[in-house]
Amino acid sequence: MVSEDKAGNKSEPSVGYVVIVDRFAPEKPSMGGVSDEQGPVASGERTDDTQPTLSGERNPGDTVTIIDNGNVIGEVQIGEDGKWEFTPEAPLAEGEHVFEVVITDPAGNASEPSDEYVLIVDTTPPGKPGIESVFDDQGSKQSNLLAGDTTDDAKPTLGGKAEANSEVVIFDNGVEIGRAPVDAAGNLSFTPDVALAEGEHSFTVVNEDKAGNASEPSDEYVVIIDTTAPIKPGIDAVTDDVGDLQGPVGDGGSTDDTAPTLTGRGGRQHHTYLRQCWLVGQCRGG
Repeated sequence: MVSEDKAGNKSEPSVGYVVIVDRFAPEKPSMGGVSDEQGPVASGERTDDTQPTLSGERNPGDTVTIIDNGNVIGEVQIGEDGKWEFTPEAPLAEGEHVFEVVITDPAGNASEPSDEYVLIVDTTPPGKPGIESVFDDQGSKQSNLLAGDTTDDAKPTLGGKAEANSEVVIFDNGVEIGRAPVDAAGNLSFTPDVALAEGEHSFTVVNEDKAGNASEPSDEYVVIIDTTAPIKPGIDAVTDDVGDLQGPVGDGGSTDDTAPTLTGRGGRQHHTYLRQCWLVGQCRGG
Protein backbone atom coordinates (compact mmCIF):
# COMPACT_ATOMS: atom_id res chain seq x y z
CA MET A 1 0.00 0.00 0.00
CA VAL A 2 1.29 3.48 -1.00
CA SER A 3 -0.09 6.81 0.24
CA GLU A 4 -0.17 9.90 -2.07
CA ASP A 5 -0.98 13.51 -1.00
CA LYS A 6 -2.65 16.30 -3.06
CA ALA A 7 0.74 17.55 -4.22
CA GLY A 8 1.54 14.18 -5.72
CA ASN A 9 4.04 13.09 -3.13
CA LYS A 10 4.08 9.33 -2.54
CA SER A 11 5.03 7.47 0.60
CA GLU A 12 7.10 4.38 0.86
CA PRO A 13 5.13 1.15 0.49
CA SER A 14 3.62 -0.23 3.69
CA VAL A 15 4.75 -3.44 5.23
CA GLY A 16 3.11 -6.41 3.53
CA TYR A 17 -0.01 -7.94 5.13
CA VAL A 18 -0.69 -11.49 4.04
CA VAL A 19 -4.17 -13.02 4.22
CA ILE A 20 -4.81 -16.65 3.36
CA VAL A 21 -8.26 -17.32 2.03
CA ASP A 22 -9.46 -20.74 3.17
CA ARG A 23 -12.96 -21.77 2.21
CA PHE A 24 -12.44 -25.52 2.55
CA ALA A 25 -13.91 -27.32 5.54
CA PRO A 26 -11.81 -29.96 7.31
CA GLU A 27 -12.43 -33.56 6.35
CA LYS A 28 -14.95 -35.56 8.31
CA PRO A 29 -13.25 -36.54 11.59
CA SER A 30 -13.34 -39.84 13.41
CA MET A 31 -13.37 -40.60 17.11
CA GLY A 32 -10.07 -42.17 18.05
CA GLY A 33 -11.42 -43.92 21.10
CA VAL A 34 -12.90 -43.72 24.58
CA SER A 35 -11.25 -45.03 27.73
CA ASP A 36 -12.30 -45.38 31.35
CA GLU A 37 -10.34 -46.16 34.50
CA GLN A 38 -9.85 -49.76 33.36
CA GLY A 39 -8.81 -49.11 29.76
CA PRO A 40 -10.36 -48.74 26.28
CA VAL A 41 -14.14 -48.98 25.90
CA ALA A 42 -15.43 -49.93 22.45
CA SER A 43 -18.47 -48.27 20.92
CA GLY A 44 -21.64 -49.89 22.24
CA GLU A 45 -20.05 -51.14 25.46
CA ARG A 46 -20.82 -50.27 29.06
CA THR A 47 -18.72 -48.41 31.62
CA ASP A 48 -19.08 -47.48 35.28
CA ASP A 49 -16.93 -44.36 34.71
CA THR A 50 -19.10 -41.23 34.57
CA GLN A 51 -16.18 -39.14 33.28
CA PRO A 52 -14.56 -41.20 30.52
CA THR A 53 -11.83 -39.73 28.32
CA LEU A 54 -12.43 -39.19 24.58
CA SER A 55 -9.41 -38.90 22.30
CA GLY A 56 -8.32 -38.66 18.68
CA GLU A 57 -5.85 -37.18 16.19
CA ARG A 58 -6.14 -34.36 13.66
CA ASN A 59 -4.35 -31.23 12.38
CA PRO A 60 -2.49 -29.23 15.06
CA GLY A 61 -4.25 -25.99 15.96
CA ASP A 62 -7.73 -27.10 14.93
CA THR A 63 -10.52 -27.07 17.51
CA VAL A 64 -12.53 -30.14 18.44
CA THR A 65 -16.14 -29.68 19.55
CA ILE A 66 -17.55 -32.62 21.52
CA ILE A 67 -21.27 -33.38 21.22
CA ASP A 68 -23.21 -35.74 23.52
CA ASN A 69 -26.75 -36.73 22.52
CA GLY A 70 -26.93 -33.63 20.31
CA ASN A 71 -25.65 -31.19 22.95
CA VAL A 72 -22.23 -29.53 22.96
CA ILE A 73 -20.43 -30.51 26.17
CA GLY A 74 -17.01 -29.03 25.50
CA GLU A 75 -14.21 -27.96 23.20
CA VAL A 76 -10.51 -28.70 23.11
CA GLN A 77 -7.66 -27.54 20.88
CA ILE A 78 -5.51 -30.08 19.08
CA GLY A 79 -1.91 -30.04 20.30
CA GLU A 80 1.26 -29.63 18.28
CA ASP A 81 1.60 -33.41 18.15
CA GLY A 82 -1.79 -33.64 16.43
CA LYS A 83 -3.45 -35.35 19.39
CA TRP A 84 -6.40 -34.30 21.52
CA GLU A 85 -8.13 -35.55 24.67
CA PHE A 86 -11.33 -34.53 26.41
CA THR A 87 -12.75 -35.53 29.80
CA PRO A 88 -16.15 -34.13 30.79
CA GLU A 89 -16.03 -31.75 33.76
CA ALA A 90 -19.49 -32.84 34.91
CA PRO A 91 -20.29 -36.54 35.47
CA LEU A 92 -22.39 -38.10 32.73
CA ALA A 93 -25.86 -39.35 33.60
CA GLU A 94 -26.80 -43.03 33.64
CA GLY A 95 -27.82 -44.40 30.27
CA GLU A 96 -26.84 -44.21 26.62
CA HIS A 97 -24.54 -41.45 25.36
CA VAL A 98 -24.09 -40.84 21.63
CA PHE A 99 -20.86 -38.91 21.07
CA GLU A 100 -19.88 -36.99 17.94
CA VAL A 101 -17.05 -34.55 17.25
CA VAL A 102 -16.78 -31.61 14.84
CA ILE A 103 -13.45 -30.13 13.74
CA THR A 104 -13.13 -26.37 13.16
CA ASP A 105 -10.00 -24.97 11.51
CA PRO A 106 -8.44 -21.55 12.33
CA ALA A 107 -10.36 -19.97 9.40
CA GLY A 108 -13.65 -20.99 11.05
CA ASN A 109 -14.54 -23.75 8.62
CA ALA A 110 -16.33 -26.62 10.37
CA SER A 111 -16.34 -30.25 9.33
CA GLU A 112 -19.36 -32.48 9.23
CA PRO A 113 -19.89 -34.49 12.44
CA SER A 114 -17.98 -37.70 12.94
CA ASP A 115 -19.69 -41.07 13.02
CA GLU A 116 -21.46 -41.77 16.29
CA TYR A 117 -19.60 -43.40 19.17
CA VAL A 118 -22.06 -44.94 21.63
CA LEU A 119 -21.27 -45.46 25.29
CA ILE A 120 -23.59 -46.76 28.02
CA VAL A 121 -22.92 -45.37 31.48
CA ASP A 122 -23.97 -47.88 34.14
CA THR A 123 -23.11 -47.32 37.80
CA THR A 124 -25.82 -49.57 39.27
CA PRO A 125 -24.46 -52.81 40.81
CA PRO A 126 -26.21 -56.14 40.16
CA GLY A 127 -28.49 -57.67 42.76
CA LYS A 128 -27.18 -60.08 45.36
CA PRO A 129 -26.35 -63.48 43.76
CA GLY A 130 -26.91 -66.85 45.39
CA ILE A 131 -25.26 -70.27 45.59
CA GLU A 132 -28.08 -72.80 45.35
CA SER A 133 -26.20 -76.09 45.14
CA VAL A 134 -22.85 -77.79 45.54
CA PHE A 135 -22.65 -81.13 43.71
CA ASP A 136 -20.39 -84.08 44.58
CA ASP A 137 -19.63 -86.30 41.56
CA GLN A 138 -16.75 -88.22 43.14
CA GLY A 139 -16.73 -91.68 44.72
CA SER A 140 -19.58 -94.05 45.55
CA LYS A 141 -21.83 -91.37 47.06
CA GLN A 142 -22.70 -88.70 44.51
CA SER A 143 -25.36 -86.09 45.17
CA ASN A 144 -26.11 -82.46 45.93
CA LEU A 145 -24.54 -81.42 49.22
CA LEU A 146 -26.45 -79.57 51.86
CA ALA A 147 -24.70 -76.68 53.60
CA GLY A 148 -22.45 -78.19 56.26
CA ASP A 149 -22.18 -81.61 54.56
CA THR A 150 -18.93 -83.55 54.20
CA THR A 151 -17.70 -84.69 50.78
CA ASP A 152 -14.81 -86.67 49.30
CA ASP A 153 -14.98 -84.55 46.12
CA ALA A 154 -12.13 -82.01 46.17
CA LYS A 155 -13.53 -80.35 43.05
CA PRO A 156 -17.25 -79.99 43.75
CA THR A 157 -19.44 -78.08 41.28
CA LEU A 158 -21.17 -74.92 42.48
CA GLY A 159 -24.47 -73.83 40.95
CA GLY A 160 -26.58 -70.75 41.50
CA LYS A 161 -28.26 -67.62 40.20
CA ALA A 162 -26.96 -64.17 39.22
CA GLU A 163 -27.65 -61.35 36.75
CA ALA A 164 -28.05 -62.72 33.21
CA ASN A 165 -25.12 -62.36 30.80
CA SER A 166 -22.73 -61.21 33.50
CA GLU A 167 -19.86 -62.81 35.40
CA VAL A 168 -19.37 -64.09 38.93
CA VAL A 169 -16.22 -64.16 41.02
CA ILE A 170 -15.98 -67.22 43.28
CA PHE A 171 -14.38 -66.97 46.71
CA ASP A 172 -13.31 -69.81 49.01
CA ASN A 173 -12.71 -68.77 52.61
CA GLY A 174 -12.42 -65.18 51.36
CA VAL A 175 -9.85 -65.92 48.61
CA GLU A 176 -10.73 -65.68 44.91
CA ILE A 177 -10.45 -69.09 43.24
CA GLY A 178 -11.99 -68.37 39.85
CA ARG A 179 -14.56 -66.69 37.65
CA ALA A 180 -17.50 -68.07 35.71
CA PRO A 181 -19.94 -66.67 33.13
CA VAL A 182 -23.65 -66.37 33.82
CA ASP A 183 -25.92 -67.49 30.97
CA ALA A 184 -28.93 -65.69 29.51
CA ALA A 185 -31.22 -67.42 32.01
CA GLY A 186 -29.16 -66.25 34.98
CA ASN A 187 -27.61 -69.65 35.76
CA LEU A 188 -24.02 -70.04 36.94
CA SER A 189 -21.84 -73.14 37.23
CA PHE A 190 -18.28 -73.43 38.49
CA THR A 191 -15.90 -76.31 39.14
CA PRO A 192 -12.45 -75.54 40.61
CA ASP A 193 -9.47 -76.22 38.34
CA VAL A 194 -7.31 -77.17 41.33
CA ALA A 195 -8.29 -79.67 44.01
CA LEU A 196 -9.31 -77.97 47.25
CA ALA A 197 -7.54 -78.72 50.51
CA GLU A 198 -8.95 -80.89 53.27
CA GLY A 199 -11.18 -79.12 55.74
CA GLU A 200 -13.97 -76.57 55.85
CA HIS A 201 -14.65 -74.40 52.80
CA SER A 202 -16.92 -71.37 52.94
CA PHE A 203 -17.96 -70.45 49.38
CA THR A 204 -19.33 -67.05 48.33
CA VAL A 205 -19.82 -65.41 44.93
CA VAL A 206 -19.83 -61.76 43.83
CA ASN A 207 -21.64 -60.72 40.65
CA GLU A 208 -19.90 -58.30 38.24
CA ASP A 209 -21.78 -56.77 35.31
CA LYS A 210 -20.30 -55.73 31.98
CA ALA A 211 -19.77 -52.17 33.23
CA GLY A 212 -17.60 -53.45 36.08
CA ASN A 213 -20.11 -52.89 38.90
CA ALA A 214 -19.87 -55.46 41.71
CA SER A 215 -22.71 -56.80 43.85
CA GLU A 216 -22.61 -57.58 47.53
CA PRO A 217 -21.38 -61.13 48.29
CA SER A 218 -23.81 -64.03 48.32
CA ASP A 219 -24.62 -65.87 51.52
CA GLU A 220 -21.99 -68.41 52.54
CA TYR A 221 -22.30 -72.06 51.51
CA VAL A 222 -20.10 -74.25 53.70
CA VAL A 223 -18.96 -77.79 52.87
CA ILE A 224 -16.28 -79.94 54.48
CA ILE A 225 -13.85 -81.79 52.23
CA ASP A 226 -12.57 -85.11 53.59
CA THR A 227 -10.59 -87.33 51.23
CA THR A 228 -8.69 -89.26 53.94
CA ALA A 229 -9.67 -92.92 54.35
CA PRO A 230 -10.45 -94.13 57.90
CA ILE A 231 -7.81 -96.00 59.86
CA LYS A 232 -7.69 -99.78 59.46
CA PRO A 233 -10.26 -101.27 61.88
CA GLY A 234 -9.60 -104.22 64.15
CA ILE A 235 -11.58 -106.85 66.13
CA ASP A 236 -10.19 -107.09 69.67
CA ALA A 237 -12.61 -109.65 71.11
CA VAL A 238 -15.61 -111.90 70.44
CA THR A 239 -17.83 -112.68 73.43
CA ASP A 240 -20.25 -115.62 73.75
CA ASP A 241 -23.14 -114.94 76.16
CA VAL A 242 -25.37 -117.95 75.29
CA GLY A 243 -25.45 -121.44 76.81
CA ASP A 244 -23.34 -123.05 79.51
CA LEU A 245 -20.01 -121.92 78.14
CA GLN A 246 -19.91 -118.16 78.00
CA GLY A 247 -17.06 -115.72 77.71
CA PRO A 248 -14.37 -114.75 75.22
CA VAL A 249 -14.03 -116.77 72.05
CA GLY A 250 -10.52 -116.98 70.68
CA ASP A 251 -9.60 -116.41 67.06
CA GLY A 252 -10.59 -119.62 65.26
CA GLY A 253 -12.65 -120.80 68.25
CA SER A 254 -16.18 -122.24 68.24
CA THR A 255 -19.36 -120.87 69.81
CA ASP A 256 -23.03 -121.79 70.06
CA ASP A 257 -23.92 -118.07 70.18
CA THR A 258 -25.43 -117.15 66.83
CA ALA A 259 -25.18 -113.46 67.72
CA PRO A 260 -21.89 -113.02 69.60
CA THR A 261 -20.75 -109.56 70.67
CA LEU A 262 -17.76 -108.16 68.81
CA THR A 263 -15.65 -105.29 70.15
CA GLY A 264 -12.81 -103.52 68.43
CA ARG A 265 -11.38 -100.35 66.92
CA GLY A 266 -12.56 -98.08 64.09
CA GLY A 267 -12.42 -94.46 63.05
CA ARG A 268 -14.28 -92.07 65.32
CA GLN A 269 -17.78 -91.35 64.00
CA HIS A 270 -17.26 -93.82 61.14
CA HIS A 271 -19.37 -96.85 60.28
CA THR A 272 -17.64 -100.25 60.56
CA TYR A 273 -19.01 -103.08 58.44
CA LEU A 274 -18.61 -106.71 59.55
CA ARG A 275 -18.42 -109.33 56.84
CA GLN A 276 -18.29 -113.12 56.66
CA CYS A 277 -18.57 -113.52 52.93
CA TRP A 278 -21.67 -111.30 53.24
CA LEU A 279 -22.68 -108.33 55.35
CA VAL A 280 -23.79 -109.55 58.80
CA GLY A 281 -23.77 -106.41 60.89
CA GLN A 282 -22.94 -102.81 61.35
CA CYS A 283 -21.78 -100.79 64.36
CA ARG A 284 -20.50 -97.28 65.02
CA GLY A 285 -16.83 -96.90 65.91
CA GLY A 286 -15.99 -95.36 69.29
